[in-house]
Amino acid sequence: MELTNFRDLGGLVGFEGKKIKEKMILRAGEPVGLCEADVKELREVYQLAHLIDFRGEKEIDEKPVDTIEGVAYQNIDIMASEMKKQHAPSLEEMINQLESGSSDKFMNQAYVNFVISDDAKIGYRAFIDSLLHAKGALLFHCMAGKDRTGWGAVIILKMLGVSDEDIMIDYLATIEGRKAANEAMITSFREKGLSEEKLDVFKEMMSVKASFLEAALNTVKEVYGTFDNYLRTALNVTDEEIDQLRHFYLA
Repeated sequence: MELTNFRDLGGLVGFEGKKIKEKMILRAGEPVGLCEADVKELREVYQLAHLIDFRGEKEIDEKPVDTIEGVAYQNIDIMASEMKKQHAPSLEEMINQLESGSSDKFMNQAYVNFVISDDAKIGYRAFIDSLLHAKGALLFHCMAGKDRTGWGAVIILKMLGVSDEDIMIDYLATIEGRKAANEAMITSFREKGLSEEKLDVFKEMMSVKASFLEAALNTVKEVYGTFDNYLRTALNVTDEEIDQLRHFYLA
């Protein structure tokens, strides 16, 4: 599979030692410009039925998702108000706005917003609804498949009872998952004349660190006390829904 940062969450151990079913919950970067082999694999090997796009309107206009026959598409804009407030800067604009060493603060705040933003709460609740009503394999993604997608993965993995250690391992798998794509983008930006200082900012923003995810988890603890309270209070998840998800996705 050439799709950037693609992986199957199947096989991870969850509640009562049961494993997440394979070829059911998939995560990735934006499925744009897919090669014929990837489309065939998604349709025939994974039998993909649902595609969940966490990106915003401007991102989608600039890079529309490839249409895959027989696959239902849903856009859930996780950070709609934040993007509007920032006038939806492009990745290159964000890189130029940040100084070297400041990207960690920027990324940490983004992860805090995944927890406290009203748009994020509404969006991740809609994501849970999609998981509850999926009629086949579901792939969720954002642009890089690491931040909005990363927190979405945390939510479903926590509900399925996956350990914090395994959740962090999956999260950090993005470092390798985005390696080739990031190197290609660095080459492109360097050819455009971006300084080495700005390239360092790009490298920091387009990877992941445990501290990014910890910023979100610490915010959950500070605001809601526990992750269970976050699920129930912020995302309105019921015990019955968690049972349904475990019944559907664990074996």
